[in-house]
Amino acid sequence: MSTTYYDPLSQKWYHAQEKMFGKNKIKTEKLFHYSKKWVPFSLNEDSHRIGPIIGILTSKGKNKKLAGNGPLFLSLVQHFFKIGALSIVFTQEDLGNSLMTGYTFHPALGKWIQVSSPLPDVVYNRIPFRNLEEDTDFAALTSLLQKHNIPFFNPCFINKLEMHHLLKQSPTLKPLLPETTLLTSKKMLHDWMEDKQDIYIKPVSSSKGKGIFRIFAQENHYLMEGVHLTKQLATFNELWHELKIYLAKGPYIIQEAIEPALYNGSRYDFRILSHKTENHFIISGIGIRQSSNHQQVTTHVPHGGKILPYELLAKEDDDIFFNAIIQEVGHLFNEHLGLFGEFSLDIGKDVNGKFYLYEVNSKPMSFDEEHIENKRIKAICHLCMQLSGFPIFPH
Repeated sequence: MSTTYYDPLSQKWYHAQEKMFGKNKIKTEKLFHYSKKWVPFSLNEDSHRIGPIIGILTSKGKNKKLAGNGPLFLSLVQHFFKIGALSIVFTQEDLGNSLMTGYTFHPALGKWIQVSSPLPDVVYNRIPFRNLEEDTDFAALTSLLQKHNIPFFNPCFINKLEMHHLLKQSPTLKPLLPETTLLTSKKMLHDWMEDKQDIYIKPVSSSKGKGIFRIFAQENHYLMEGVHLTKQLATFNELWHELKIYLAKGPYIIQEAIEPALYNGSRYDFRILSHKTENHFIISGIGIRQSSNHQQVTTHVPHGGKILPYELLAKEDDDIFFNAIIQEVGHLFNEHLGLFGEFSLDIGKDVNGKFYLYEVNSKPMSFDEEHIENKRIKAICHLCMQLSGFPIFPH
């Protein structure tokens, strides 16, 4: 590694030798003198270039400040700094035809600083809002990245219905999927309730268990259970009237409920984090989430779910099964959707021991388990270095 200096005033980069920098190979300025106001960075170098530059794409919130997973950004930027890469958190508006502006955290200064740089060698998509991936600015950004052949991984959110249709294409995954379809009519709901007696309805575009309801057909009424409410409805018409309030907000899927295996009286799911390396996928961590006593609709921690150690329920055969599933999901994603370097699975087990694949998360949030999150940071950095073409050093 060698030291490269950034001058915040002129927004230029200086090096002892002229080096190519960024995907568009802009030359650094020749270093003839040094100013104490310049900011030093230790970057990887070879005979012609320094870097890489890693772009972490996010968006701005209502207050015009950077939105998204701040702790993840900080951890990534700090680890990239250690391995000689310049990582910059930026938004769609910050990427120009030849330059990028954004923020990096400098450990020696102990704060975030704004920098301008050449185009990134790799971009990791962490835009937190689905609607932003549907506008023209996002389309222009992806077009620019394609023009410069810049690897762009985890390119999009995937809604629950699209996900189900994609996963069904795999003969390996299809048997693991609960029966699922788009809820389109009162008659459909009635027919499903008659047939299944116990169903879920879920917003097509949601995460973290938001907006999910479980509905039971009981002897004299229907029971509608959500994260924060439980309602008893005397007739099917009352049930439909109640649901229409939610259906007016956006499309929902209808899904059969699986009678889950229980641990200490409550359901649980496996949360499996995976990352791409070379041409296969690794398991970066497995956690268990258990529903709380007051609601059994979802196991998500923000809604009272508990964190259990994987070792509590781990079996050797399960590890083999989970590894096979992440290979299948990973290759399916990369074949049909673009470059996916990271995803997580929600997998449950029924009372008979059969596994079900409930969800694939295309933009996983942080894991509460510190050892999993640490492995995640290293895996993302390793992948970015690999995609950039720079050598990877052990850390």
